[in-house]
Amino acid sequence: MIKVLFATLDVRLNNQIIEQLGVSPDEVLELEYIENVEEKAWAEGPQQVFISDDIESQTNGRIEPLIYQTILALNDTFEVVYITDRQKKNPLVRKLLEKGFYRFATKENPLETTKNLKQATEAYLKDLDIPASVLPNDNNLDLPMSMGKLTPIQYVDESRSIVTAIWSPIPNVGAGTFSRALAVTLARQNRKVLLVELDWEYSKLARTTALTHTDRNLKNLLRNIARIGNDLRIEDYICNAKMAEDDLPHTHKQAKQRLKKVPANLFVLCREATARYEDEPELPDERALDRLFFECKRAGFQHILVDLPSNPNNIYTMLTLLAADEKFAVVDDSFSTSGFFKMAIQALESIHLSAESFDLIINKVKPMLTAQDVSEFYDKTPVLALPYSDEMSLHQLELKLEYNDDFMKPLRNFIRRYGVALEESPKERKPTGLIFSVKGR
Repeated sequence: MIKVLFATLDVRLNNQIIEQLGVSPDEVLELEYIENVEEKAWAEGPQQVFISDDIESQTNGRIEPLIYQTILALNDTFEVVYITDRQKKNPLVRKLLEKGFYRFATKENPLETTKNLKQATEAYLKDLDIPASVLPNDNNLDLPMSMGKLTPIQYVDESRSIVTAIWSPIPNVGAGTFSRALAVTLARQNRKVLLVELDWEYSKLARTTALTHTDRNLKNLLRNIARIGNDLRIEDYICNAKMAEDDLPHTHKQAKQRLKKVPANLFVLCREATARYEDEPELPDERALDRLFFECKRAGFQHILVDLPSNPNNIYTMLTLLAADEKFAVVDDSFSTSGFFKMAIQALESIHLSAESFDLIINKVKPMLTAQDVSEFYDKTPVLALPYSDEMSLHQLELKLEYNDDFMKPLRNFIRRYGVALEESPKERKPTGLIFSVKGR
């Protein structure tokens, strides 16, 4: 049985750890390339995994993103230790801290790791110049873990609300479709979900789901947003299926029937379906959306999913991205889309965001496309791939939030990053042709 897996080329370091742990050579597996670590860990089930900066890439790729992805993929199931002696010059340490990883060690003392996230952050706070505002609170220290076969599960604190910004560099790539499908998938797992459509140009959410209300809508809320938290409650403007059903005329039979199938714990905040084109309302100040999201969290929503305008210079887009706990960039596998993505990222540099600030989601993926193919377009490995389906438009005309199983199955696996444990049905087909390396938030 393999007890220790080494992803380090420093033989002296490996021997030091072997001696201190008191394991035999037969209980050790040493790997030369970081790309092989995840597969071997799942196959061998070691008690500990040691990864150091001197590990190499089989494809000569940038080693830091590969280490980052491997640690996040294994951290929830295995005891992973990252050995680094260059904290002051290593932004990877900060990125791992932000994702909840805390087992750091040095080559001098490879078995002396920090014991929890708070201790690790405090230890590296000065070296990494991390502002005190991102120091985690005690609620983040003991986090629940769910097990999933060959799927990395993200540690989460279920008592903490998450604001998720969903953005695309160009329209009609599928950010709205992804938002709706993610919202209903989480809601069906008994999460309290609020889906906010800040893409003001078109009332897509209301028109494609029938989740619309004459008074309970985004337009009326934004008119009064300065009063949020004083004499105005967010609960007075959100809408769920029952509220929408009661507000619709009796002639809208198809919409009423469809709404009966929507989970009651899925709420929306969007424009009403009959709204015509109009300029988006001006915000009273730059903290308006912060107050909005705070009130959403105080109302008990575990997930606040925000569908954003594509324009990176839009004030709603910029303020939401700054306030969000996680950021998804939804793109497709087109080479031209990658160009728009890179140009948009350049625009977002004005608010100190970069491509590394986003998790990449690839929609409309064609068969037999690999993660490496997409990574060449975007210089990023996607966290989720959703296949192309020519039935999607028909589903939306029928006011469905859930689509065919080829589209929904990756989403059901994806929400494990939020601590949702799903039992895989034996009848579910294995994916064919989509080969992606998935990492946690």
